[in-house]
Amino acid sequence: MRHLPKVVVSDIGGTLVRNANKIPEFTGKVLNDIIKKGIPVILITGFNYHTVKAFVQDLDKNIILMPQNGTLCIKDDEVIWEYRIDTEPVKKIYNFLDEEKLPVIVYKGIEDDFSVFYKGRGIIKRGYPFVEIKSLNDFQNITGISTIIPFDKIEIISKKIKDFTVDDLQMIRVREKDFYWLEVAPRKVRKDIAIKRYCEKNQVSLSDVIFFGDNYNDLELLRIVGTPVIVENAVTDLKNEFKTVAESVYNEGVAKYLIDIFNL
Repeated sequence: MRHLPKVVVSDIGGTLVRNANKIPEFTGKVLNDIIKKGIPVILITGFNYHTVKAFVQDLDKNIILMPQNGTLCIKDDEVIWEYRIDTEPVKKIYNFLDEEKLPVIVYKGIEDDFSVFYKGRGIIKRGYPFVEIKSLNDFQNITGISTIIPFDKIEIISKKIKDFTVDDLQMIRVREKDFYWLEVAPRKVRKDIAIKRYCEKNQVSLSDVIFFGDNYNDLELLRIVGTPVIVENAVTDLKNEFKTVAESVYNEGVAKYLIDIFNL
């Protein structure tokens, strides 16, 4: 008999959504049906809070959101937790990326009206409530800073950014088709750490968690949950390690997998 999870966790980009501005209707209905059964649903993603809010606009208000790889935890617009970065390293990283003429995106904390400031080259889609800047002078209340790096520059740029980080900061990579997203976040932030924190608080065993992922920032969490599932379009390294595979994001594979195991 298949083990029935008590908590459903999923990545968003590349796992639930691809080339769209919200979670597909069919997938949304399945997630809502699971919440109605009393099973917690958590969406944990590298996307920022504004983007996540757009994706989940049609989902049940009880869904739990963990943007920026778990930097924030939000349920029904209530902030459960939020991590921030010290001013000095953010300032140094921002100035370095600007000098290298790389896009730079800075996230401000939700408790002080979450906002995104960016300086880049056409990286932000129209319609998102982000603020384009010529320069940033206020480095208070920062929850993360990220950039886009071409494949051939990822190692050298990562090494230089590491020189500006301190013991309580880390770099998180996500591979896209033609580039890497690279985010600097508090060291306490990572998908597996966030889900561990949730499980400990709610007295849930990690063995009772199912998690769907597709990219490198999903790896640690896939390794610790009871039911790790990757989508067919996942990066090759994940395919080599995890053998339970749902259909691709283009076929709404996560929703189909959930229908099967929960007999919806």
